[in-house]
Amino acid sequence: MCGIAGYISKSRVAEEVIYSMLESIKHRGPDSDGTWQDTQTNVVLGHKRLAILDLSESGHQPMISHSGRYVITLNGEIYNYLELKSEIESENNINWKGSSDTEVLLELIELYGLKVALEKCIGMFAFALYDKNELKLFIARDRIGEKPLYYFTDTHSFVFASELKPIMKFPSFNKEINSTALNEFLNLSYINHPNSIFENTYKLEPGYYLDLEVNNFTFTKHCYWDSDKLSKFGDGIELDLSYEESVNKLDNLIENSVKMQMRTDVPFGAFLSGGVDSSLVVALMQKNSTTKINTFSIGFEDKRYDESVFAKSVADHIGTNHTDLILTNDDLSKVVSLIPKMYDEPFADSSQIPTYLVSKLAKEKVTVSLSGDGGDELFYGYNHYFLFYKILSFTSGIKEIPLKLFIKFIKSLFGNKLYFLSKELNINNYNKILNFIKEKDLIEKYKIYFNLLTNSILINNNIIQDKNKPNYILKSDVFGYYDIKTILVNDILVKVDRAAMYNSLETRVPFLDKEVVEFSLRLPYNYKYRNNKTKSVLRDVLYRYVPSNLIERKKQGFSIPIENWLRNELKSNVLELLSDERILKQGIFKLEEIKKIKNEFYIDKVNRNVLIWNLFIFQQWYEEYLT
Repeated sequence: MCGIAGYISKSRVAEEVIYSMLESIKHRGPDSDGTWQDTQTNVVLGHKRLAILDLSESGHQPMISHSGRYVITLNGEIYNYLELKSEIESENNINWKGSSDTEVLLELIELYGLKVALEKCIGMFAFALYDKNELKLFIARDRIGEKPLYYFTDTHSFVFASELKPIMKFPSFNKEINSTALNEFLNLSYINHPNSIFENTYKLEPGYYLDLEVNNFTFTKHCYWDSDKLSKFGDGIELDLSYEESVNKLDNLIENSVKMQMRTDVPFGAFLSGGVDSSLVVALMQKNSTTKINTFSIGFEDKRYDESVFAKSVADHIGTNHTDLILTNDDLSKVVSLIPKMYDEPFADSSQIPTYLVSKLAKEKVTVSLSGDGGDELFYGYNHYFLFYKILSFTSGIKEIPLKLFIKFIKSLFGNKLYFLSKELNINNYNKILNFIKEKDLIEKYKIYFNLLTNSILINNNIIQDKNKPNYILKSDVFGYYDIKTILVNDILVKVDRAAMYNSLETRVPFLDKEVVEFSLRLPYNYKYRNNKTKSVLRDVLYRYVPSNLIERKKQGFSIPIENWLRNELKSNVLELLSDERILKQGIFKLEEIKKIKNEFYIDKVNRNVLIWNLFIFQQWYEEYLT
């Protein structure tokens, strides 16, 4: 696990630029650093190393292939590198320099070419590869998008990095805000790929690689793995397995993934919340370990948010070496000022705060930590899947529905959590509800539903100044896979990567193994949601190792008291950052709309905490990077 950065430029760039770029992400790789450059083509590759496999100098990067043709800078892990190493050895007599997965990847590319090598790799990765023979630079990202990879391009340069910080150090970089991305952030709390907060700066899509011709600066993107094509809603075929056979198969797949991800030359452990996903990962880790696994959890002094007692019960049953830490609201609120340093793109999933703190706790004992992320997205663990089918059932056979009746029904499910129910139901939303009722296609119904879930005042009032007004469209994919391609990649994985790497901790996600994901995409829906239980097939795997009475409870999530903070401890900070003077000076938002939002929240006591939090996080980010 590391940090990478580099560039190609039509003109010579000062040598100190790459060092400045790497220094900005030293938290991602505190163990060593390295650079490589081709003075003829102005190709420069940089690397910050967090040593995980092969701790010796033979694992140093950037690394050159045995033939001398390829140079690579890699962030991530190739979990099946031992199997790939054996495959390479069956074809070629290799005199290995060391025992790193990076060296194996280089020789795999030498043997098969980049596309086939990517298809063979199981892992999490983002890397840049320079081909000295073809004069091409390649950048590539893993299938799901566990590892980040940004790139910036203009007429003279192509710049890439693990985070935005290094790109901002490049001399020709222009910090022009992408208003479409900003509006998306204010609505969703994150920014979907391929956009970033800056113009001409993008996130490479998961499952893609890009090749750039060094001589003419033209580049092409290629997809080597696409979840849509694998799903039963794409070209894939639904699995022809009984429910029990599916449970057995899933058990084997996840165990194989866990065993592979336990390969490391440094101490490792796991996050444990006591929920379904992390409990299963930990149970399988302990099953395959001869010593006690280190597990970590945090709890909250505020019992409304505390789940540490459940994690402790699961840890005791499994028999791990468990560490937990109980936090006060003061402990949590102190982290708020670190958010723009950790997340150099606006990002406002508030569970980023406890994620940072549990990562900090884990780093005291281990360098690698496995997590249960991905289980909710792959196996329908979120309540909105359940609610979707509730609404589907309620509206079945109805051609029209009285507005008051629908509001009453929605409130029975959501309370007043959605803005459009807290004061009035906008006519556009009511039209969407009618479209939902009339729509016959299940996928299209889900698109309308998810649009309603994420709707806010921004879509109706456009608080961004007219000169930056975007054509905002909430993108959504086919039913059930929206979360995999958007929320999982751009929210959950971003949250964990930045929070963990800020502590120089590598995180691994067994549920996102290629075989597990592809199995999930073809699994019948009624195997995931069965007998009024979410993640049914996953639960039945878990209950082979952990009793159900230790797990079955209301889903709580990694929540913190954001609304209370915004109204109390953080109020003065919020009002300062959203002051009339600042808003006018920035020229980004409409002053009257910001005033209205503040009044609704602080005076009328309307539940606007998500939007206020998002605005506050953006303003913190703006102060850090644009003033």
